[in-house]
Amino acid sequence: MKLKSITTGLIAIALVAAAALPSAAATSKVQIVGGPLKALAFAGDNIRLTVKGLPKKSGVYVRECLATTKRPTAAQCNGNGVWVTPSFPGGVYPTDGTVAKSNAEFVLPVVGAFGTTDCSISKCVIFVQRDHLGPTDKSIDTSVKISFAAKVATPGATGSASTTPVAIGPDVLTSTIGTATLGDPPTAINASVDQTIVVKTLSGVTPTIVALPGGNCAITGTTIAAGWSGYCVVQATSAGNASYTKVSKVYPLSVAKTSTTPATIGPDVLTSTIGTTTLGDAPTAINASVDQTIVVKTLSGVIPTIVALPGGNCVITGTTIAAGWSGYCVVQATSAGNASYTKVSKVYPLSVAK
Repeated sequence: MKLKSITTGLIAIALVAAAALPSAAATSKVQIVGGPLKALAFAGDNIRLTVKGLPKKSGVYVRECLATTKRPTAAQCNGNGVWVTPSFPGGVYPTDGTVAKSNAEFVLPVVGAFGTTDCSISKCVIFVQRDHLGPTDKSIDTSVKISFAAKVATPGATGSASTTPVAIGPDVLTSTIGTATLGDPPTAINASVDQTIVVKTLSGVTPTIVALPGGNCAITGTTIAAGWSGYCVVQATSAGNASYTKVSKVYPLSVAKTSTTPATIGPDVLTSTIGTTTLGDAPTAINASVDQTIVVKTLSGVIPTIVALPGGNCVITGTTIAAGWSGYCVVQATSAGNASYTKVSKVYPLSVAK
């Protein structure tokens, strides 16, 4: 796809003025320079951009996203976009366009429709946010509007006009290692054993998986070899097909060294959550007006039992805490253990969040 020429010169946009997010972005001194931003080709176009003024040692992700009042989710954005960082691990930047230096021009591919978003119906933006090294830092979060030319009508099977683009949009990748779904924040994995990365594409295209230069892991096929330490960056790429265009996603990994065979047998370890809240000894306030799901993970891999203890006011079926209770509830999760871990139970008091 040819780069769209910029006839009116580069457009300097101070993202602090164009930001959709009001508070944190209001103090950002980051600037993005480039264009075009209007009348982009709906079937796919390129925007030449440069990010300037990044805080020292801070990187950002630059993506095409659905315009929202809050930071958009990964599902509301067009792939990973471009990672702009002043310091790439090892100092050798990839040459495939997925990573760029600050103060250096790069190309951001955009398309009029991606995932469930159609930019001819909804407003779309170029969104800038801190990278995986500062996932909770919203001081740089900011956005600038983009717009597309009308969809190109092509003759349909009956001779009528069709507004379907040649390609639906960039392919969509979903990547996992074991039960962990990979994303922008570094994913901690056990590096003492070989790990298998599974990458599924919406297009059905078989992806390529590589370890980017500067990291410490080695990948053969879909296997990440054991024995590495420190930091690793994995890149998965779909070449696309007639329906979906090429896309790459970058996944940072870190080491979570755990022994696969405990030196001594001990109690199993339970980690329990309701939504984003981790349960513990102190009463956890939850919304009792709707059903809630309790998730209990065991270090042993044993499937736990979950019950409501007598005297409380809630009812549990499987992993669902039924809505409508009031007062107090005590949940007990139990792992029966196995050859490596002994039986253990944990009790979690719950209260109603008013």
